[in-house]
Amino acid sequence: MRYQTIHYARGIAALLVAVGHLYYGFFNSTEMITAVGVQAERLASIPNNIPVLWKFLPRSQMWVNVFFLISGFVIEASLAKLKAGQFLVQRAFRIFPVFWVACICQLIFNALIFGREVPNGIGSEVLLLTSVNFLPVDWTLAIEVHFYLLCTITALAGLSAVKRVLVFWIGMGAALVWKLGVSASWLQMLAEGDLLYILFMSFGSLLFVILNDVEKEQIVAKLALLIHAILFFLLVELMLTHPTFVGRLHEYDRANFAAAVAIFVSLLLVEPLQIKIRPLEFLGDISYPLYVLHFPVGWALHVLFIGTLGISPLLSLFASLLSVCALSYLVHLYIEGPSNNFGKTVSKHLRSRSIQFEKA
Repeated sequence: MRYQTIHYARGIAALLVAVGHLYYGFFNSTEMITAVGVQAERLASIPNNIPVLWKFLPRSQMWVNVFFLISGFVIEASLAKLKAGQFLVQRAFRIFPVFWVACICQLIFNALIFGREVPNGIGSEVLLLTSVNFLPVDWTLAIEVHFYLLCTITALAGLSAVKRVLVFWIGMGAALVWKLGVSASWLQMLAEGDLLYILFMSFGSLLFVILNDVEKEQIVAKLALLIHAILFFLLVELMLTHPTFVGRLHEYDRANFAAAVAIFVSLLLVEPLQIKIRPLEFLGDISYPLYVLHFPVGWALHVLFIGTLGISPLLSLFASLLSVCALSYLVHLYIEGPSNNFGKTVSKHLRSRSIQFEKA
């Protein structure tokens, strides 16, 4: 079952993350403005010229948080249908081929624009075991891979839907106890590592469990979803008031977390959506290639359009974004789609071999 609003939201989130990075991120980077080589002072002032654009739409971190929630929800949906081994195989073929294309684009970008060589640690980077920030969005993918492994362990443990809910809230309760002063060490790790985002992905998984555990009673399911969302929001807010987080997060970061939860829960409350919107369907289809390709390709095009061709920054933004969307569609058509299908074939083969082994 495809959740239409979730698919649309994934595409919108990818687009707005790209706009945020191509607009605010690029023109806030001294390194990139230097690479353009012209109108340095004017380019540096661009992010301050349209504050409304940055304030209300492409706040990248908020949409990244929405991505984490969506990923947790979709991952749980996959685990509901697949064995742990099948799940890992399908996710690997979903994530890595497109990511490797983006890594190749980043290598070319670094070599042509900055004359950089291949960085140390690239081996673990291409497997997303660690993140050395070679590709600026790779840290989110590394967290996602870590969550895959966590979900696989949970699935192998054979936890039921109810037990998953209990484990989640026991973990949240423990976090609250630590927040109230028993120890700050766990919160320190939470603030500086992956765990805060894994918490968001876990909450996305939890919401899938809630919606599907009482699927026949949609009103009851959505009421339960709303109650869990309010509790989660209150607990996260309590945690974020701790000095460990206050020193690390800006006020808009806290607003991003709250807005991401509100957006995601609102999407689930309007499911099932019967209307098909073709432009949003298209964005949803290319969301992953768009997410990983917009940095190396979009920034390289910015340098070309503004520095070499003399195009205005705003026109360059639209031209770069359209170009990245077109490339993302080609990658989706010829790399992402075939690799996903191949992963499903391998997964089915593993399943049939497993059944034969059990019968033997």
